[in-house]
Amino acid sequence: MSFHPLSALLAAQATQTPREGNIFFPAEASTVARGLDDIFYFILWVSIVSFVIVIAVAAMFVLRYRQREGHREEKTATHGLGLELTWTIIPTVLMAVMFFAGFKGFLGLRQAPQDAETVFVEGQMWNWNFRYANGAQSQELVVPVGRPIKLVMSSVDVLHSLYIPAFRVKQDVVPGRYTSLWFEAIQEGTFHLFCTEYCGTKHSTMITSVRVLPEAAYQAEIKELANFIDRLPPVEAGERVFNMKGCTQCHNITTESRLQSGGGPGLANVAKLIAEGGQQKFADGSSVAADEQYVRESILVPNAKIVSGYPAIMTAYQGRISEDELRVLIEYIKSLGN
Repeated sequence: MSFHPLSALLAAQATQTPREGNIFFPAEASTVARGLDDIFYFILWVSIVSFVIVIAVAAMFVLRYRQREGHREEKTATHGLGLELTWTIIPTVLMAVMFFAGFKGFLGLRQAPQDAETVFVEGQMWNWNFRYANGAQSQELVVPVGRPIKLVMSSVDVLHSLYIPAFRVKQDVVPGRYTSLWFEAIQEGTFHLFCTEYCGTKHSTMITSVRVLPEAAYQAEIKELANFIDRLPPVEAGERVFNMKGCTQCHNITTESRLQSGGGPGLANVAKLIAEGGQQKFADGSSVAADEQYVRESILVPNAKIVSGYPAIMTAYQGRISEDELRVLIEYIKSLGN
């Protein structure tokens, strides 16, 4: 493994038995989790002890020096060098320790090891898409255990934020630029992945999973993900593309529309129009034959022609979907009229 500023610390932590979850954190599942948890607990206990000391001393002064009948006011010292140095030096040292530990952890989380495998992440309302080095894509993040992974992330619409609690990593996903984070999973299993930046009415549904697999199983999984269009029947492959691209967030596969919830028309109606050779009417009064070309244009540049009664809200997929994916997706939409 190539040199990394925190490599020795992370290697030592990875050999320790992961802590179980508690009221503050889920069980540790990455190399950085132990160090970040320790920083949190250090700050927590410093805060608790400081709070108790301050409240105890204040309570003592209130009780001991309160105004009472038969007691006269006494003059007190206005300056105590030792006391002032004490309450200045101790908090300063504690704050410096917190800053150093936190800043060291921050730099470590921003500097991925040189041998980290890159996974590209695309966030959109309200769906995650993960693209791997071999061209495979998935809605769930699939990673190998014991190998560093670097996520290079962007958003196609609004600000999102990728958060994996078990790994203790979080980073904003910003439109028009790349952001990144990295981690190394130390436990096999399935872990939650959330969007933690409010991104619209269905923000709470922007949830998926991280699946951590043994190396051999990981290689087999991404190979299968890369070849599913050639391996599966077109309609079945198209259904996978439909789910993978987040189409379910705005479209029903029935005749029921999602106009009231800010979505689009039910795709079974589109499929029936295609089967019957009907015309699709648009908001400007024009119409066009409902066929494969119409569906293709509606996916790539959806706001070129707006269906009557619906707002222009769909994200364009021009440059974000391959011809093979587009082909099987159209076949799947056509099959919904059956």
